[in-house]
Amino acid sequence: MLSQADAGKAEPSRWLIPFTQFLRDSRRLDALGGLGYVTTLATVPVAETSVPFYALMLQEKYVLRELIAIGTKLVQASYGAVSDEVGDIIDDFSRWFERIKEDGVNGAIRGQRAPLTIRTIDEILGMSFDAADLILPNGYLTLGDATSICGPGGIGKTRLTMQLAICCRAGRDFLGWPTNGRDLRFLFLQTENSSRRLQSDLEKMLTVFKPEEQEHIQAGIFFHTLEHDEDGFLALDFENQKRIENAITDTGAHVIVCDPLRDFSLDDLNSDKVMDETVRDLSRVIKRGNPKRVPLIVHHAATGKAGAQKTTGWDRASFGRNSKVLLMKMRAVINVGQAQPDENSVIIIASGKANNAPEFAAFAARLNFDTMHYTRDDDFDMEGWREEVSSSSGKGKHGRATPGTEEDFYDLTPPTGSIEKNLLLQNAGDESRDDKRIGDKRARVYLTNLIDKGRLFEWRIKRPKTNPRIEISRHEQTLI
Repeated sequence: MLSQADAGKAEPSRWLIPFTQFLRDSRRLDALGGLGYVTTLATVPVAETSVPFYALMLQEKYVLRELIAIGTKLVQASYGAVSDEVGDIIDDFSRWFERIKEDGVNGAIRGQRAPLTIRTIDEILGMSFDAADLILPNGYLTLGDATSICGPGGIGKTRLTMQLAICCRAGRDFLGWPTNGRDLRFLFLQTENSSRRLQSDLEKMLTVFKPEEQEHIQAGIFFHTLEHDEDGFLALDFENQKRIENAITDTGAHVIVCDPLRDFSLDDLNSDKVMDETVRDLSRVIKRGNPKRVPLIVHHAATGKAGAQKTTGWDRASFGRNSKVLLMKMRAVINVGQAQPDENSVIIIASGKANNAPEFAAFAARLNFDTMHYTRDDDFDMEGWREEVSSSSGKGKHGRATPGTEEDFYDLTPPTGSIEKNLLLQNAGDESRDDKRIGDKRARVYLTNLIDKGRLFEWRIKRPKTNPRIEISRHEQTLI
């Protein structure tokens, strides 16, 4: 008989059907958990370190099925029994329960746990670790460790996390950070975004990838969508814990995005006790059967100018809601804050905490509305931003109005030839333009208006094996 480790080396289609037929013919399929469970064991990759956990799960399932079977027989025997049979029924079924108790002696019934793992210094120094465990080699996302992404509502946390998952599956950098995890599977348990919104973002996000990359991305990222009455209700009662476990098992997910944490709680997360219990229970559900799964928790943070101040600096650890407890539970925290008071096309990415690695310096990231990807904006004036959010007047350089007009925007385009679209938008927002500066959101409105009026034209310059480059001109396209 094949072990799961041996079976994983062979193509499941070659042995799974005859194996399940053998179990069905020998009437053992249901006892082993049914067709769905056997298929899951055969097709979901399992690390060697997780085998003991799966063995315990099998033992627990066996015991539970035995209890159900004996309980059914007990009910049947009790109906119609006369008084002098009661003692015999108790004796018979007590022996049955004792047998199950002995079968479960390794932990399924008595709840006994393995001894504490103790290592010497030499043993610890002699350990080796898989570099692939570092999903983000900078240490902010690691297999088996919990990470949180905190930011105010509407800042773009979900979209940023989607970009992270997509870049991992494609083997591309994320915000300038290298990624591992091309074969990791991501499950988004989200309660805020409609399928329409997800579709709109995903269609644009996938355009920057080659067809073969798109295929690999789509094979390993899954979303809980809001389509029925019970969708979106994920508070961790017993039933929802099972629903979440089943979703993780069905998708074979390694990274589980919980977005937002608020909707997994049964009570007020402002309570330390509730926050502690919610994060603990969520981590337990996610890691059951595989301790290397990653809880990636998306959490709401303070809003407004006071919240923006906490993105970096002395108060960065208190950026998230009731973050003192969250901070203790997470191995890494990434803060996402507002860069501008009136729009979120530019955001601040900062370190809230990093237990396993040096912390990174805060930087700005700009959203490309054509691809819905964020890219680092190294020209952003971080010191000016810090000055603005910490000033009492709130009138730092980045807080100024952007009074540039549509004509000011038009004047930025060259009289002949063309200019790359992203460069044009960047130039429009340049701080040195003073009273002619145009914010990103307004600049895009001006651009759309000028194209609709026929004063500007969008050129698409073909490039080999990648998407066309978008350029803007005062004349219709002549280059291909």
